[in-house]
Amino acid sequence: MNNEQLKKLQYQTQLLHEIVEKSEINVVTCGNCGSALLHRISVEEIECPDCGFKSEPCDFPDLFFETFYPEKKMTKKTFKEKCHFQHFSGGVNRRNAIYFDYKEGYGWKYKVKAHSSLINSKDLFNQFYEWIVNDELKPDYSEIRVAETDGERFKIAISG
Repeated sequence: MNNEQLKKLQYQTQLLHEIVEKSEINVVTCGNCGSALLHRISVEEIECPDCGFKSEPCDFPDLFFETFYPEKKMTKKTFKEKCHFQHFSGGVNRRNAIYFDYKEGYGWKYKVKAHSSLINSKDLFNQFYEWIVNDELKPDYSEIRVAETDGERFKIAISG
């Protein structure tokens, strides 16, 4: 995302916050199907008009949020808390894998898996963080998987 696109997105987010503040109505996405919907911020349960999913507001993320804006970059600690680490130790295939961006009911969006047992989890994590948060090069010694849509998200495999 270039600076001009970022400024436009920040402006959209600012406008939405003004709307929410004045109207007490928020624009969120369904935690089940991803559809956008409106809800009053005072309600304790939201129902998606598309799929019928009912839950607390915490299961309906805001349509615009500031988590990944460069000036508010996610720290390594926060990123690590949102990751799932897996170590495959069967036979000669001892490798590390890391998953990020889980969505309930769909699975993970990002996965990196080391090509060899010589790549430790710390190095794999550092490259994964730089790629996702700082938009650096993709990890060069890893198998990478990215789900472009919610329907392509994946569950964690039982074996490596």
